[in-house]
Amino acid sequence: MPLSVLTGLNQYQIAERSFGTPGLWNAPLLATDNNFTQLNTDASALSQVVSNISTNLAGWNAGSISTILNTSAGTLVIGSGTALNPSIAFSSETSLGWYRSAASHMDLSYGQLSVPGGAVTLPTYTFVSNRSTGIIDNGTPGLDVVVAGTVAGRGLTNQWLTVSGSAVLPTKAFTSEISLGFYRSGASVIAQSYGTLQVPVLSTNSLMPQSGNTIGVYSQLSLNNTVLTGLATPSNASDGVPKTYADALLSGGVSSFRGDWTTGISAVTLSAGSFCFFTSTSSVSMADSTNSVKAPLANLFVALAASNASSTVTLGIAGDVGLYTSLTTGATYFLNTTGGPTTTAPSAQSTIVYAVGVAKSAQTIVFAPTYLGSNAT
Repeated sequence: MPLSVLTGLNQYQIAERSFGTPGLWNAPLLATDNNFTQLNTDASALSQVVSNISTNLAGWNAGSISTILNTSAGTLVIGSGTALNPSIAFSSETSLGWYRSAASHMDLSYGQLSVPGGAVTLPTYTFVSNRSTGIIDNGTPGLDVVVAGTVAGRGLTNQWLTVSGSAVLPTKAFTSEISLGFYRSGASVIAQSYGTLQVPVLSTNSLMPQSGNTIGVYSQLSLNNTVLTGLATPSNASDGVPKTYADALLSGGVSSFRGDWTTGISAVTLSAGSFCFFTSTSSVSMADSTNSVKAPLANLFVALAASNASSTVTLGIAGDVGLYTSLTTGATYFLNTTGGPTTTAPSAQSTIVYAVGVAKSAQTIVFAPTYLGSNAT
């Protein structure tokens, strides 16, 4: 802005005032538009010049500068500007800069804002309320989230990394219960801090190896080198375990049984749910309470499926056997004289008292055979 326009005095007036009133100027001054110095103490003249300057500045470039200086607060006040004409811009690129887009919003008109990478002790993006918390460039390339001067998380191209955590402060936790969650307890080990982990009930063969992009379940269990007919089976220790195979391990292939089991070769025809024993020739025969030969100590099993003589039979050692009907829930059952269960303990002379278990429902006995002795002769 020309000096004569800024002050409200033209060049002649400034020069004449200079010569006519020595109190305003120390010496004759060639008053030009760009040279206005050595102002002295003529209060009246000074007041008029300041008034003219203030008036002219208020109307000059009103979109960018409204008041050049608030002397009481020391605040530079500028207009809001727009995205096309930002209030704070650059002479080399006047459309690039900052402007006020709305109440409490300051926007960059366009382009890119580059900042230093920062450090853990001095985050680049931080907060007035907590300058030790923020975001920095970790140089990987990636970024680190810093909380209270410590890296709490790291973002890479395809990963988000966290610290290991502990059982007291798990890495993956919940705002409603920050001590419940998951953490790295050791090399290649993910642990749950405490509590219960609930998973969906699996109704299909959905436990697959990791190559199937679902849950990887691995097992080194063997089935005495026996493959159950019709079931997909793992071929080595790192194979996934199909649900049908896992069920078979728990039931011997019998859906109504859960527990420990084995197999044998039947010497006679056996019905499902009948009690039996291994003979001295290692075959499986029907048990009954009539004498100790047919109900030997620590040698009582339950047939989990019907079988013919000389065929393989699956035998329950202990567990839930759901092969019955009309049981009395809560009642103790004993081996009877025909190889089945009864609520009446044998009392005839020389008979064997063998408790086979307790009924947990009308169909299921919790099979836990207990030899109680023989009736005296």
